[in-house]
Amino acid sequence: MKKVRQPLASILVLLSFVAISCMGSAEDSHQSAIAPSSGQLEFTAIPTKERFTLGEPITLRLRLKNTTSESLLIIRTLQLSMTVWVRATDLDRRSEVKKCSPIVPEFLPSSDDFSHLAPGAAVESEVVISCHGQEPNRQYGFDFSQPSSYQVQAKYRITLPAKILKKIADRSVVVTGPVEAPPVKFTVAADPAEECALPPGLRDEISEKYPGTKVLSLADLEEYHRQMYQKDHGTRCPGLVRVNFYGDGNPTWALVLIAGENPNQKAELVVVRQVGDAWETRSLETTDGTPVVWREGPGKYEDVYGKKVLCAPNPVIVFVGYESWGIVYAWTGEDVEKIWISD
Repeated sequence: MKKVRQPLASILVLLSFVAISCMGSAEDSHQSAIAPSSGQLEFTAIPTKERFTLGEPITLRLRLKNTTSESLLIIRTLQLSMTVWVRATDLDRRSEVKKCSPIVPEFLPSSDDFSHLAPGAAVESEVVISCHGQEPNRQYGFDFSQPSSYQVQAKYRITLPAKILKKIADRSVVVTGPVEAPPVKFTVAADPAEECALPPGLRDEISEKYPGTKVLSLADLEEYHRQMYQKDHGTRCPGLVRVNFYGDGNPTWALVLIAGENPNQKAELVVVRQVGDAWETRSLETTDGTPVVWREGPGKYEDVYGKKVLCAPNPVIVFVGYESWGIVYAWTGEDVEKIWISD
Protein backbone atom coordinates (compact mmCIF):
# COMPACT_ATOMS: atom_id res chain seq x y z
CA MET A 1 0.00 0.00 0.00
CA LYS A 2 1.36 3.38 -0.89
CA LYS A 3 1.72 5.74 2.03
CA VAL A 4 0.56 9.28 1.63
CA ARG A 5 2.81 11.84 3.31
CA GLN A 6 1.27 15.14 4.26
CA PRO A 7 3.36 18.21 3.28
CA LEU A 8 4.98 20.23 6.06
CA ALA A 9 2.99 23.40 6.70
CA SER A 10 4.54 26.81 6.74
CA ILE A 11 5.29 28.46 10.07
CA LEU A 12 2.40 30.56 11.33
CA VAL A 13 3.35 34.14 12.16
CA LEU A 14 1.15 36.17 14.49
CA LEU A 15 0.78 39.73 13.36
CA SER A 16 0.16 42.67 15.60
CA PHE A 17 0.04 46.35 15.06
CA VAL A 18 -0.27 49.55 17.06
CA ALA A 19 -3.11 51.86 16.07
CA ILE A 20 -2.81 55.55 16.90
CA SER A 21 -6.17 57.20 17.48
CA CYS A 22 -7.03 60.68 16.26
CA MET A 23 -6.89 61.83 19.91
CA GLY A 24 -3.24 60.82 20.10
CA SER A 25 -3.61 57.79 22.46
CA ALA A 26 -2.15 54.37 21.56
CA GLU A 27 -4.10 51.07 21.87
CA ASP A 28 -2.89 47.50 21.26
CA SER A 29 -5.15 45.77 18.76
CA HIS A 30 -4.27 42.09 18.11
CA GLN A 31 -5.59 40.35 15.03
CA SER A 32 -6.60 36.71 14.93
CA ALA A 33 -4.37 34.52 12.75
CA ILE A 34 -6.32 32.71 10.05
CA ALA A 35 -4.18 29.77 8.96
CA PRO A 36 -5.17 27.86 5.82
CA SER A 37 -2.28 25.43 6.19
CA SER A 38 -2.72 21.96 7.73
CA GLY A 39 0.49 21.40 9.69
CA GLN A 40 -0.94 22.66 12.99
CA LEU A 41 -3.62 19.96 13.12
CA GLU A 42 -3.51 16.20 12.60
CA PHE A 43 -6.72 14.64 11.29
CA THR A 44 -7.55 10.93 11.04
CA ALA A 45 -10.73 9.18 9.89
CA ILE A 46 -10.78 5.44 10.60
CA PRO A 47 -13.69 3.06 9.81
CA THR A 48 -15.18 1.63 13.00
CA LYS A 49 -15.02 -1.78 11.29
CA GLU A 50 -12.98 -3.26 8.46
CA ARG A 51 -16.06 -5.07 7.17
CA PHE A 52 -19.64 -3.82 7.22
CA THR A 53 -22.77 -5.82 6.44
CA LEU A 54 -24.93 -4.52 3.60
CA GLY A 55 -27.50 -2.10 5.02
CA GLU A 56 -25.49 -1.43 8.17
CA PRO A 57 -24.59 2.24 8.83
CA ILE A 58 -21.04 3.03 7.67
CA THR A 59 -19.30 4.98 10.41
CA LEU A 60 -15.94 6.71 10.70
CA ARG A 61 -14.11 7.49 13.93
CA LEU A 62 -12.72 11.00 13.55
CA ARG A 63 -9.85 12.51 15.54
CA LEU A 64 -8.51 16.05 15.35
CA LYS A 65 -5.29 16.74 17.29
CA ASN A 66 -3.38 19.95 17.99
CA THR A 67 0.27 19.23 17.13
CA THR A 68 1.58 22.69 18.01
CA SER A 69 2.78 24.27 21.25
CA GLU A 70 -0.01 26.85 21.34
CA SER A 71 -3.76 26.76 21.74
CA LEU A 72 -5.78 26.62 18.52
CA LEU A 73 -9.37 27.62 17.95
CA ILE A 74 -11.33 24.83 16.27
CA ILE A 75 -14.89 23.71 15.65
CA ARG A 76 -15.37 20.82 18.05
CA THR A 77 -18.37 19.49 16.13
CA LEU A 78 -16.93 17.06 13.59
CA GLN A 79 -19.99 16.71 11.40
CA LEU A 80 -20.54 15.79 7.77
CA SER A 81 -21.21 18.81 5.55
CA MET A 82 -20.19 21.16 8.36
CA THR A 83 -16.53 20.58 9.14
CA VAL A 84 -15.98 17.15 7.58
CA TRP A 85 -15.94 16.49 3.84
CA VAL A 86 -15.52 13.02 2.39
CA ARG A 87 -14.55 11.56 -0.97
CA ALA A 88 -15.60 7.93 -1.47
CA THR A 89 -14.39 5.54 -4.19
CA ASP A 90 -15.72 2.13 -5.19
CA LEU A 91 -12.50 0.18 -5.74
CA ASP A 92 -14.15 -2.76 -7.51
CA ARG A 93 -15.90 -0.55 -10.05
CA ARG A 94 -13.18 2.11 -10.13
CA SER A 95 -15.71 4.88 -9.78
CA GLU A 96 -16.76 7.61 -7.39
CA VAL A 97 -19.50 6.64 -4.96
CA LYS A 98 -22.67 8.65 -5.57
CA LYS A 99 -24.07 10.92 -2.92
CA CYS A 100 -27.43 9.95 -1.46
CA SER A 101 -29.42 12.89 -2.83
CA PRO A 102 -28.88 15.76 -5.26
CA ILE A 103 -29.46 18.27 -2.45
CA VAL A 104 -26.89 17.99 0.32
CA PRO A 105 -27.60 20.42 3.16
CA GLU A 106 -24.59 22.30 4.46
CA PHE A 107 -24.43 23.30 8.11
CA LEU A 108 -22.96 26.67 8.99
CA PRO A 109 -21.30 26.73 12.41
CA SER A 110 -22.02 29.46 14.92
CA SER A 111 -19.73 31.06 17.46
CA ASP A 112 -20.97 28.53 20.06
CA ASP A 113 -19.45 25.68 18.03
CA PHE A 114 -15.91 27.03 18.46
CA SER A 115 -13.60 26.16 21.34
CA HIS A 116 -9.89 26.15 22.13
CA LEU A 117 -7.84 23.01 21.68
CA ALA A 118 -4.82 22.88 23.98
CA PRO A 119 -1.37 21.80 22.72
CA GLY A 120 -1.28 18.02 22.28
CA ALA A 121 -5.02 17.70 22.98
CA ALA A 122 -7.51 16.07 20.62
CA VAL A 123 -11.24 15.83 19.99
CA GLU A 124 -12.93 12.67 18.73
CA SER A 125 -16.27 11.83 17.22
CA GLU A 126 -18.06 9.18 15.19
CA VAL A 127 -20.00 10.12 12.08
CA VAL A 128 -22.23 8.14 9.75
CA ILE A 129 -21.16 8.56 6.12
CA SER A 130 -23.74 6.23 4.54
CA CYS A 131 -27.19 7.53 3.60
CA HIS A 132 -29.10 9.01 6.53
CA GLY A 133 -31.63 11.77 7.12
CA GLN A 134 -35.38 12.05 7.51
CA GLU A 135 -36.19 13.49 4.10
CA PRO A 136 -35.57 11.22 1.06
CA ASN A 137 -34.56 14.17 -1.12
CA ARG A 138 -32.26 15.69 1.48
CA GLN A 139 -30.07 12.79 2.53
CA TYR A 140 -26.55 13.05 3.89
CA GLY A 141 -23.72 10.69 3.04
CA PHE A 142 -22.94 8.22 0.26
CA ASP A 143 -24.69 5.28 -1.36
CA PHE A 144 -22.87 2.16 -0.17
CA SER A 145 -25.73 -0.12 -1.24
CA GLN A 146 -23.51 -2.36 -3.40
CA PRO A 147 -21.24 -5.05 -1.89
CA SER A 148 -17.73 -3.91 -2.72
CA SER A 149 -14.38 -2.70 -1.43
CA TYR A 150 -14.33 1.03 -0.78
CA GLN A 151 -11.81 3.76 -0.07
CA VAL A 152 -12.64 7.03 1.66
CA GLN A 153 -10.61 10.13 2.38
CA ALA A 154 -11.93 12.75 4.76
CA LYS A 155 -10.80 16.30 5.39
CA TYR A 156 -11.48 18.87 8.09
CA ARG A 157 -12.29 22.34 6.81
CA ILE A 158 -13.89 25.54 8.07
CA THR A 159 -15.82 27.29 5.30
CA LEU A 160 -16.87 30.47 7.09
CA PRO A 161 -15.69 33.71 5.45
CA ALA A 162 -12.51 35.21 6.89
CA LYS A 163 -14.36 38.35 8.02
CA ILE A 164 -16.68 36.31 10.22
CA LEU A 165 -13.86 34.10 11.45
CA LYS A 166 -11.84 37.09 12.62
CA LYS A 167 -14.73 38.31 14.74
CA ILE A 168 -15.19 34.88 16.31
CA ALA A 169 -11.49 34.15 16.75
CA ASP A 170 -10.65 37.48 18.39
CA ARG A 171 -6.97 36.99 19.40
CA SER A 172 -6.83 33.24 18.77
CA VAL A 173 -5.19 31.19 16.05
CA VAL A 174 -7.73 29.35 13.91
CA VAL A 175 -6.79 26.77 11.25
CA THR A 176 -9.28 26.71 8.40
CA GLY A 177 -7.70 23.80 6.52
CA PRO A 178 -8.32 21.74 4.57
CA VAL A 179 -6.60 19.18 6.82
CA GLU A 180 -6.67 15.85 5.00
CA ALA A 181 -6.76 12.46 6.67
CA PRO A 182 -4.89 9.52 5.09
CA PRO A 183 -7.15 7.41 2.83
CA VAL A 184 -8.62 4.28 4.42
CA LYS A 185 -10.35 1.18 3.08
CA PHE A 186 -13.22 -1.05 4.18
CA THR A 187 -15.54 -3.68 2.73
CA VAL A 188 -19.31 -3.81 2.45
CA ALA A 189 -20.59 -7.38 2.14
CA ALA A 190 -23.94 -9.09 1.94
CA ASP A 191 -25.41 -10.73 5.01
CA PRO A 192 -23.52 -13.99 5.74
CA ALA A 193 -26.68 -15.97 5.09
CA GLU A 194 -26.88 -14.44 1.62
CA GLU A 195 -23.18 -14.39 0.76
CA CYS A 196 -23.50 -17.18 -1.79
CA ALA A 197 -26.83 -16.02 -3.25
CA LEU A 198 -26.70 -15.11 -6.93
CA PRO A 199 -28.57 -12.13 -8.39
CA PRO A 200 -31.96 -13.30 -9.78
CA GLY A 201 -31.00 -13.01 -13.45
CA LEU A 202 -27.68 -14.76 -12.95
CA ARG A 203 -29.28 -17.50 -10.86
CA ASP A 204 -31.59 -18.38 -13.75
CA GLU A 205 -28.68 -18.34 -16.21
CA ILE A 206 -26.57 -20.72 -14.09
CA SER A 207 -29.49 -23.05 -13.45
CA GLU A 208 -30.07 -23.35 -17.19
CA LYS A 209 -26.45 -23.73 -18.32
CA TYR A 210 -25.13 -25.72 -15.35
CA PRO A 211 -28.03 -27.84 -14.07
CA GLY A 212 -27.42 -29.92 -10.96
CA THR A 213 -24.72 -27.59 -9.64
CA LYS A 214 -24.59 -25.13 -6.76
CA VAL A 215 -22.25 -22.38 -5.61
CA LEU A 216 -19.59 -23.62 -3.19
CA SER A 217 -20.34 -22.38 0.36
CA LEU A 218 -18.49 -22.42 3.66
CA ALA A 219 -20.55 -25.42 4.71
CA ASP A 220 -19.08 -27.41 1.79
CA LEU A 221 -15.50 -27.00 3.04
CA GLU A 222 -13.97 -29.43 5.49
CA GLU A 223 -13.25 -27.89 8.89
CA TYR A 224 -9.54 -27.21 8.44
CA HIS A 225 -9.98 -25.67 5.00
CA ARG A 226 -12.88 -23.57 6.30
CA GLN A 227 -10.65 -22.20 9.03
CA MET A 228 -7.92 -21.40 6.50
CA TYR A 229 -10.36 -19.54 4.28
CA GLN A 230 -12.03 -17.60 7.09
CA LYS A 231 -8.68 -16.52 8.49
CA ASP A 232 -8.13 -14.39 5.38
CA HIS A 233 -11.66 -13.78 4.09
CA GLY A 234 -14.02 -13.91 7.05
CA THR A 235 -17.58 -14.98 6.24
CA ARG A 236 -17.37 -14.26 2.52
CA CYS A 237 -18.59 -16.91 0.13
CA PRO A 238 -15.67 -19.16 -0.96
CA GLY A 239 -17.42 -19.94 -4.24
CA LEU A 240 -18.51 -16.49 -5.40
CA VAL A 241 -16.67 -13.21 -5.84
CA ARG A 242 -17.45 -10.09 -7.81
CA VAL A 243 -14.44 -8.97 -9.81
CA ASN A 244 -13.80 -6.42 -12.56
CA PHE A 245 -11.99 -9.16 -14.48
CA TYR A 246 -12.38 -7.65 -17.96
CA GLY A 247 -11.72 -4.10 -16.82
CA ASP A 248 -14.86 -2.70 -18.45
CA GLY A 249 -16.89 -2.15 -15.29
CA ASN A 250 -19.68 -4.52 -16.35
CA PRO A 251 -21.07 -6.70 -13.51
CA THR A 252 -18.76 -9.75 -13.47
CA TRP A 253 -18.53 -12.69 -11.07
CA ALA A 254 -16.24 -15.67 -10.65
CA LEU A 255 -18.09 -18.79 -9.46
CA VAL A 256 -17.04 -22.18 -8.16
CA LEU A 257 -19.86 -24.56 -9.08
CA ILE A 258 -19.84 -27.98 -7.45
CA ALA A 259 -21.78 -31.14 -8.22
CA GLY A 260 -21.86 -34.64 -6.77
CA GLU A 261 -20.70 -35.93 -3.41
CA ASN A 262 -17.28 -36.77 -2.02
CA PRO A 263 -15.12 -38.53 -3.09
CA ASN A 264 -16.53 -37.97 -6.59
CA GLN A 265 -17.31 -34.27 -6.18
CA LYS A 266 -16.47 -32.07 -9.16
CA ALA A 267 -15.82 -28.32 -9.21
CA GLU A 268 -15.83 -25.89 -12.11
CA LEU A 269 -14.54 -22.31 -12.13
CA VAL A 270 -16.73 -20.08 -14.26
CA VAL A 271 -16.51 -16.35 -14.93
CA VAL A 272 -19.79 -14.64 -15.82
CA ARG A 273 -20.23 -11.12 -17.21
CA GLN A 274 -23.44 -9.18 -17.76
CA VAL A 275 -23.55 -7.24 -21.02
CA GLY A 276 -26.82 -5.38 -21.37
CA ASP A 277 -29.59 -7.88 -20.66
CA ALA A 278 -27.46 -10.89 -21.63
CA TRP A 279 -24.92 -13.00 -19.71
CA GLU A 280 -21.59 -14.21 -21.06
CA THR A 281 -20.13 -17.28 -19.39
CA ARG A 282 -16.61 -18.68 -19.69
CA SER A 283 -15.35 -21.88 -18.09
CA LEU A 284 -11.81 -21.46 -16.77
CA GLU A 285 -11.09 -24.75 -14.99
CA THR A 286 -12.58 -28.10 -13.98
CA THR A 287 -11.17 -30.13 -11.12
CA ASP A 288 -11.99 -32.39 -8.19
CA GLY A 289 -12.77 -31.45 -4.61
CA THR A 290 -13.80 -28.09 -3.17
CA PRO A 291 -11.34 -25.37 -4.27
CA VAL A 292 -12.07 -21.76 -3.32
CA VAL A 293 -11.96 -18.49 -5.26
CA TRP A 294 -11.16 -14.87 -4.47
CA ARG A 295 -9.85 -11.80 -6.28
CA GLU A 296 -6.62 -9.85 -6.13
CA GLY A 297 -5.63 -6.52 -7.65
CA PRO A 298 -3.83 -5.77 -10.91
CA GLY A 299 -0.08 -6.27 -11.02
CA LYS A 300 2.73 -8.71 -11.77
CA TYR A 301 2.39 -12.34 -10.69
CA GLU A 302 5.24 -14.86 -10.86
CA ASP A 303 4.67 -18.59 -11.17
CA VAL A 304 5.85 -21.09 -8.60
CA TYR A 305 8.65 -22.25 -10.89
CA GLY A 306 10.08 -18.75 -11.41
CA LYS A 307 9.82 -19.11 -15.18
CA LYS A 308 6.77 -17.04 -16.07
CA VAL A 309 5.49 -13.59 -15.11
CA LEU A 310 1.88 -12.61 -15.64
CA CYS A 311 1.24 -8.87 -16.03
CA ALA A 312 -2.40 -8.22 -15.17
CA PRO A 313 -3.89 -4.83 -16.12
CA ASN A 314 -7.13 -5.65 -14.28
CA PRO A 315 -8.07 -7.48 -11.07
CA VAL A 316 -7.29 -11.21 -11.24
CA ILE A 317 -9.09 -14.38 -10.18
CA VAL A 318 -7.32 -16.65 -7.69
CA PHE A 319 -8.39 -20.32 -7.65
CA VAL A 320 -6.95 -22.42 -4.81
CA GLY A 321 -7.12 -26.03 -3.75
CA TYR A 322 -5.89 -25.82 -0.16
CA GLU A 323 -2.75 -27.82 0.66
CA SER A 324 -2.39 -28.66 -3.01
CA TRP A 325 -2.34 -26.01 -5.73
CA GLY A 326 -3.17 -22.42 -6.68
CA ILE A 327 -3.79 -20.66 -10.02
CA VAL A 328 -4.05 -16.98 -10.99
CA TYR A 329 -6.14 -16.00 -14.04
CA ALA A 330 -5.90 -12.65 -15.84
CA TRP A 331 -7.57 -11.09 -18.86
CA THR A 332 -4.99 -9.65 -21.24
CA GLY A 333 -7.47 -7.81 -23.43
CA GLU A 334 -7.68 -10.64 -25.94
CA ASP A 335 -7.66 -13.87 -23.95
CA VAL A 336 -7.35 -15.39 -20.47
CA GLU A 337 -3.86 -16.30 -19.26
CA LYS A 338 -3.01 -18.28 -16.15
CA ILE A 339 -0.02 -19.20 -14.02
CA TRP A 340 0.44 -21.69 -11.20
CA ILE A 341 1.34 -19.94 -7.95
CA SER A 342 1.57 -23.21 -6.00
CA ASP A 343 1.74 -26.87 -7.01
